[in-house]
Amino acid sequence: MKKVMLFLLVFSLFLPVYSFALLGSYTVSSGTWSPTNPQAGLHYYGNNRYKLTLEATSNGDGDASITIRDLGMLDIAGYSCVTVEPDGTDTPTDGFDLSIKDGLGRELITGGQGTNLSNSSATSIYLDLTHVWDSLTISLSGMGDSKRATITIVFDVYYP
Repeated sequence: MKKVMLFLLVFSLFLPVYSFALLGSYTVSSGTWSPTNPQAGLHYYGNNRYKLTLEATSNGDGDASITIRDLGMLDIAGYSCVTVEPDGTDTPTDGFDLSIKDGLGRELITGGQGTNLSNSSATSIYLDLTHVWDSLTISLSGMGDSKRATITIVFDVYYP
């Protein structure tokens, strides 16, 4: 019985990470992103809650864009929040923009929440990411040349 309980404990600890490990396919369209593999920026909180943290550095046009694919059979649903934190040293131009689109090109940030962001304070945006199972494209624009910002997305995952 102790072996079964130990197996179940170990299995339950690794199941959430394994289930979301398909987050490995990505394409950088502009700028640079850290960590270079988005999977390394993913952290599991528990109770199906995750946090993805990526730092974007804009290119010469002031843009940074990454598409994360292979979300597998997961639906991202329920509570979700995006926080955009400007870098204190390489501060973006005031009024830069954030866009997050699903695989069909639908904008997930509604009501203009991703436009005209502050370069001096963090901005929190609350989203409804229901039924995003294929890909996410995260794009920053109007940042200025070689400027940085950290994007943190907190979300719950529903396993069908």
